[in-house]
Amino acid sequence: HLNVSKRVHNEVMAECSRTESFFAAQLDRHVRGKFPEGLIRHRELPVVEWSNIEESLLTDGTAYRLHLPFDTELLWYPGWLADNRGDALVRTLEKMSYEYPTYSFAQPHGIAKAVPSKRGVARFCEEFRQRHQQVSTSSDVEARRFEPWTIDLLREVEIASEAVFNCLWVNEYGDGHVG
Repeated sequence: HLNVSKRVHNEVMAECSRTESFFAAQLDRHVRGKFPEGLIRHRELPVVEWSNIEESLLTDGTAYRLHLPFDTELLWYPGWLADNRGDALVRTLEKMSYEYPTYSFAQPHGIAKAVPSKRGVARFCEEFRQRHQQVSTSSDVEARRFEPWTIDLLREVEIASEAVFNCLWVNEYGDGHVG
């Protein structure tokens, strides 16, 4: 980043286009690999701009595409899981074992402060490729292999969110607060 060079605009744009095409092809290959039948597609939902979002929209039972600030989009799916599926998922999550990592934070005086997390976490990864959340060895969260219920849930999330994922992260807040 410290080297500056003068280049022809068309050459830079061509290089950017090749790079963008490469990443688009990789994403397309991944999506086709996970969804050969083409289940991931843009769904037509009523669009509501940020300035028009009212509390009543969130309680009327309708799915919306909410346009938030900073070019952010939220897909609002009330009742996304049927009651019986939602209840079964809650029972599964209640029986699951969670990890409670200890995080280390640098202090102004130079001595690190260890803070045990009150938040339980579990991380499931595709084909077990990603073993850790972060580089630190003291607060890593070991990745778990996908289980049948996580594969099913991830597939439903991918279809609803119009995106693909390679990981499922579960947080457990025992007292309802972040620890």
